[in-house]
Amino acid sequence: ERTKPVRTKPVCVFWNHSIMIGGTGGWSAKGCELLSRNRTHVACQCSHTASFAVLMDVSRREHGEVLPLKIVTYAAVSLSLVALLVAFVLLALARTLRSNLHGVHRNLIGALFCSQLVFVIGITQTGNPFLCTVVAILLHYVYTSTFAWTFVESLHVYRMLTEVRNIDAGPMRFYYVVGWGIPAIITGLAVGLDPQGYGNPDFCWLSLRDTLIWSFAGPIGAVIIVNTVIFVLSAKVSCQRKHHYYERKG
Repeated sequence: ERTKPVRTKPVCVFWNHSIMIGGTGGWSAKGCELLSRNRTHVACQCSHTASFAVLMDVSRREHGEVLPLKIVTYAAVSLSLVALLVAFVLLALARTLRSNLHGVHRNLIGALFCSQLVFVIGITQTGNPFLCTVVAILLHYVYTSTFAWTFVESLHVYRMLTEVRNIDAGPMRFYYVVGWGIPAIITGLAVGLDPQGYGNPDFCWLSLRDTLIWSFAGPIGAVIIVNTVIFVLSAKVSCQRKHHYYERKG
């Protein structure tokens, strides 16, 4: 006996005439919030007046078809969390590993650990709109911080290769500002400009149909480009050092 597909994931929308889809406008969820739902009713709240509707996504994926993928995801993330925790403890306790370079590694591991922990706990908390928004904001911050610390790491390695003085000891205030402070500023500005862009009926993340996604993709793209340039420069300096060394030794 075939069962009817269960209609799930209601989305509160309004008709936005400024969206140029075929020249007539289109449905938009911006400014609308799902307050409650049951088997017969959906309660919505919107911050403006227009023509409203509730879009229903016919989905059966919630009912077991992707269970193997879910098991693999949770198992892999759990293994990753354990490995990251062990690495952090080793870098924190081993006296011979105490240096600015390993300090950067500790912060990078901490950002990775937090991002994966928040992801595995909160990415599917779509039933509570406020909690889902908080999870999406936290994920935005910790993921941006992870990429910021990869930039700090590459910058530190380049400085170690090019500067005469020992930079592997001393305060790391500048690194903390770049690794934790700048991502906080980016996330704070994004939240202030478009708080409705965090969280959606499918998962607790940035809205992929909104320009807000560039507050995440933009900085990460910049980090990837800069890290690539620093890698090339570091490789060049390293090769020059080896060349001079072999010339001296014959």
